[in-house]
Amino acid sequence: MNDCIELKQDPASAIPEIYQDLVNLDDYNFITNVIKEFNQVFRDKVRSKTALRTVVGNAGVAITFSNKIPDPLAEAIKFFSEPVLKLKRLTPALHGLRTESIHCKERLFDYIVEARQLIGLDDADEGVFSDFIGLINMILSRIQQLDIEKPLQKIEVDVFGAYHPANGVVEIYWLPIAIFCKPLGLSMEALTKVVLIHELAHAFTHRGRDVNGNSWNTQAFYNSDPSLIEGLAQYYTAVVAKDISRDKKGPDSEFETYELLMKFQNDVYKGHLAWLDLDQTLVGEAIRFSLLEIRQRTNGAGYDEFTDLLKINLNRLRAQSFNS
Repeated sequence: MNDCIELKQDPASAIPEIYQDLVNLDDYNFITNVIKEFNQVFRDKVRSKTALRTVVGNAGVAITFSNKIPDPLAEAIKFFSEPVLKLKRLTPALHGLRTESIHCKERLFDYIVEARQLIGLDDADEGVFSDFIGLINMILSRIQQLDIEKPLQKIEVDVFGAYHPANGVVEIYWLPIAIFCKPLGLSMEALTKVVLIHELAHAFTHRGRDVNGNSWNTQAFYNSDPSLIEGLAQYYTAVVAKDISRDKKGPDSEFETYELLMKFQNDVYKGHLAWLDLDQTLVGEAIRFSLLEIRQRTNGAGYDEFTDLLKINLNRLRAQSFNS
C-alpha cells in the first residue's frame, strides 16, 4: 500500500492575506501530524469494514496536503465576511471567559476588545464594561445571530478534502479545516480525522480489491450517482467514527463530529441514513455484498438500484440466519 504523504506547496506562501489572522502554520502542523498519526490506523479500520484491500504501487492510495479552498466554498465565503469568521472563532474563548477567574480575565481581555471592535460596540455601550459577564453574553448573543451554516448547505462537493479517482490520491484541504473548525463548533483534531476517514472510504470503495482482485472500474465510478458514492463514504465514515469514538463526548468525539457535519451538508451526503435504519446486526455484511455487486455495473450505478440490492441481500442474510 502506498502510504505516501506529501505537501503540495509551501503553506506560508499560499495563505491568502484575508485569512492570515484566522490560521497559521501551527494549524498546518497540527493537521498534518494528526493525518500522519492516524493514516495507517484508519486505513486498517476502513479495510476491516469493507473487506477490501488497496495494494502497493499504482493501485495504492497516496495522501497530499493542499492550501486549496474549493471554488464552491470560496463562493460561499462571499456570503459572510472575514470579521464574521473571526467572531465565530472567538466563541469558545468567550464562553471560557464566563467561568475564568478575574486574573485570567485580565490575561484574556484582548478577546473582549477584539470581539467588541468586530461587532461594532460604540462609546454608548461603554458602560457595559462594568458588567463583564453581561458584555460577554451580549457579544455571544450577537455572534449567535451570524449564520455561516446556510451557505455551506448549498455545496455539493467535499470542501475539507477530496478523493481523485483517476490517480487514487486523497487530498486534504488543511486551510478550510483550520478556518472553519471553530466557527462550526468542531474540534480541529476530530474534524481532521473525520475528513480523512471519509476520503479513505472513497478510495477503498473505488480502488479496493476483493478476494478475486477486482475493483470498481474508474469510469463506472465516475458515472455513478453522487448520492451512492457519497452514501457509501458516509456509511463507512459513520461506522468507523463510532468505532473509534467509544466513550468520547462533545467536540472530541469523532462520531459526534460526523453527525454535526451533516447539519452543514446537503442531501447528497445523507442517503446512507436510510441504510443505518436497517437491521444493524446484518446491514454491514449486506452493504459489503451489495457493494461488490454494484461495482460490476459497467455504466455506473444508481442510489435506488443499490438500495434495492441492499434490501435483497439483507433479506437473504436474514433467511440464512433463520435457517442456520
